[in-house]
Amino acid sequence: MSFSDSIALVALAALFAGASALAIPDSAIAQETLAPEASKTPESKSAAFPGFVKARSLRIHYRVEADGTYTEEYEQAIEVLSEQGIQSVSTQSVAYSASLSEAEITQAYTLKKDGRRIPASAYQESKSSGSDGRAPVFSDYNSKTVVFPEVETGDAVVFSYRRRQREAVFPGHFSVLHTFDRDTLVDAAEISLEAPASLPLKIQAQGVESQEFPEENGWRRWVWKFRNEKIVLPEPWAVFDFGPSEAFILVSSFADYGAIAAAYDARAREKAQVTPRVRELAERIAADAKTPREEAQRLYEWVSRNIQFADNRVGSGSVVPRDTGQILDNRMGDCKDYTVLYQALLAARGIESTPVLVNSGNIYNLPDIAWPWVFDHSINYIPSLDLYVDASVKSQPFGELPFSESNKPVIHTADFRGIRTTPAQDYRKDRSASRTRMTIQGDGSASGETWIEESGRYAPQTRGWMKNRRSDRDALTVRRTLLRNGYRGEGTFSGDDPDKLGQEYRYRVDYRLLDVIPLPGPGAFSFPPPVDSASTLNDVLRFLVAEKRTKNFVCAGYLINEEISARLPPGIEVLELPKNAAFAAGYFNYRAEYTLEGGEYTIRRTLEAHPASNVCTPQQQEEAREAAAAIRRDLRRQLIYR
Repeated sequence: MSFSDSIALVALAALFAGASALAIPDSAIAQETLAPEASKTPESKSAAFPGFVKARSLRIHYRVEADGTYTEEYEQAIEVLSEQGIQSVSTQSVAYSASLSEAEITQAYTLKKDGRRIPASAYQESKSSGSDGRAPVFSDYNSKTVVFPEVETGDAVVFSYRRRQREAVFPGHFSVLHTFDRDTLVDAAEISLEAPASLPLKIQAQGVESQEFPEENGWRRWVWKFRNEKIVLPEPWAVFDFGPSEAFILVSSFADYGAIAAAYDARAREKAQVTPRVRELAERIAADAKTPREEAQRLYEWVSRNIQFADNRVGSGSVVPRDTGQILDNRMGDCKDYTVLYQALLAARGIESTPVLVNSGNIYNLPDIAWPWVFDHSINYIPSLDLYVDASVKSQPFGELPFSESNKPVIHTADFRGIRTTPAQDYRKDRSASRTRMTIQGDGSASGETWIEESGRYAPQTRGWMKNRRSDRDALTVRRTLLRNGYRGEGTFSGDDPDKLGQEYRYRVDYRLLDVIPLPGPGAFSFPPPVDSASTLNDVLRFLVAEKRTKNFVCAGYLINEEISARLPPGIEVLELPKNAAFAAGYFNYRAEYTLEGGEYTIRRTLEAHPASNVCTPQQQEEAREAAAAIRRDLRRQLIYR
């Protein structure tokens, strides 16, 4: 897990696309209520679909102390609207860090539609612990789960707990975010908070009914209410931008983002000390490197290859890295541990760096209030090379950030000079190119090969797949790939060494195909690539023709090249070639060229997507739909022969 693991301690509702942001953190409502509008009544197909469950009520109250500790009182009543919703609510849980907090279930019963209450008697408690009485290594999170009896359509499950945070994750600070999406019906939700006036809380509330009460006896109190009477479908890849369309409550005691940087650095800095063990390891890895960049690359690749990803959720481990000795002893760590180990190794070679906090999800704008958990990931920045690096991402070459971490606001914790931004991706580096050569026989069968070269963000995902694939299934994989693209055949493939973290990755597939074109003619055919690259034109079309959008969304630039050449058998007379095409729509440029020379038919297609940033607008989506329509028409064009 990453830097934001302790979000569970503050009942953070889900933020990311595809999950419900209704502040019911331990229920499965999110996945069970993503349903389209259907009908006003069961008999009418024109009424709105109500979902499988509905939140009759949600009440959460926080009593916060001056040192940032708090007590949370939680109560929810979820009504089952259909049989599909029963499983999603039949168990409810509360999770807590054993070293920092404690929790108790205060009530749990099934409320039958006739008013009867059936108490839940089946409970399960799961505890994280080490072997032989030792402390846990990965996580000290415990959970208490209750199973609700006799749940039927029309019933409701009522679940309440009390959770006490004995120690603040950031000493002296409190922060919490509740977000509300529109994908679940909510009759009434109420979030309330009381805190001493001496605790300097900042509040940003939007899309909810807010009420602040006058200070009384040195305490302040706030109440926020929310209801949702109509389901609105979530939009794939939508960003959460804390903008006018969002409904949320954000509370934080941090004065600004510099205070967050200082709070993190206060406990992380000492973990990056250059111990004799770290110095010896750095010497062994990079002593004969010719330049500081080569030193940094060697250290990066060693950390990436030799440290395995593992949770760090023991007490304050969600925000405090492990010691480098513990990381090296176990050869494991989470993103903060990768960061601190790499920082120490760099320092041993005289190369300065700083930890950087970033959001790895769909948040590209920071809220007005400084909230620490918006940053869920940790990476490194090397000032002398002006380079951001993330050693925790396997198969990622040195000097290239994953797309999800590019063009993002970040905090440099050891050298904070305001919010900075990671570089945007260069679409020309994110290239997926395929080149196919085949020879068609007189019976319509063919033999051929496809070479694929990928760079930028495409190379790591293919490199990772090649490294972890089962080689005994290669023939089956090729057969299924050919079939998915409209061909019957058999083949084999080979590729570059996936352990070498270069900027490009190349592989090749050789195959024999049946029934490529119907012979004898006359007839017509188009040639889709027999083998998929990381991103094909068809993949692009599926994304571009998505539903109309109302929110900004994550969009990526790329350069896709497809070249397909087919040697036609003797005796075929080509009557007509597809016409060449070239057009631009929005941030897309497309070109297609069709040629016939000496009996060889060649298709060359190029698609460039070059958005100005990683976030696009609904208007740009409409322009993209225009591009998709034109591309689809061109892909359907055929060569006519006899």
